[in-house]
Amino acid sequence: MITALKQLHQPGLIQAACLLRNKEVEASTFEASERNYQTIARQAFSYIFHNASRVGANHNESHLEIGHMRLSGFLMKQGWILVCLSPKHSNIQLVREVVKCSQQELASAVQSA
Repeated sequence: MITALKQLHQPGLIQAACLLRNKEVEASTFEASERNYQTIARQAFSYIFHNASRVGANHNESHLEIGHMRLSGFLMKQGWILVCLSPKHSNIQLVREVVKCSQQELASAVQSA
């Protein structure tokens, strides 16, 4: 899983990523200095996607700006959540494209977990 997450890294675009399942971090490339963002992401995106599904919404993407950084959460199959950490002024569309291009490898990584 770490290999798949590291392939998401793009200088100036995505600097860290993690995979969440059942409100827990299963794999992460967040540095120790970035762990506060990972904690916020774990709590926030678990809450957001859980409540979106409770009301029947099909939302599968959410973004949070925290200080000078942005957290992007993507709901994957079987309840997995991918979180990407980016600079606040990065292009969200480019983040989406990187995630989209990595979907197959990420899906394989979570299936083997």
